[in-house]
Amino acid sequence: MDSPLRAPGDKVLLSPHSASNNNDGKLRPGMEWAVRSVLTALRGCVPDNVYNKEAIARWKERFGGASAIDRSGG
Repeated sequence: MDSPLRAPGDKVLLSPHSASNNNDGKLRPGMEWAVRSVLTALRGCVPDNVYNKEAIARWKERFGGASAIDRSGG
């Protein structure tokens, strides 16, 4: 898929969302899942719900498991 949003390359994180596409309108489980995944990645760990598993090796190579936040979650 070609999009001008892809032009910045590695400087942008693109993430598909379907949180608003649910019958009950209950977003909490999806938001908790997303927050947990983002915090896991920022702590330097691989989230358990990575879709593009082929990217994990490059991600580890690039960031080396370094944490972008302190381990207490702040």
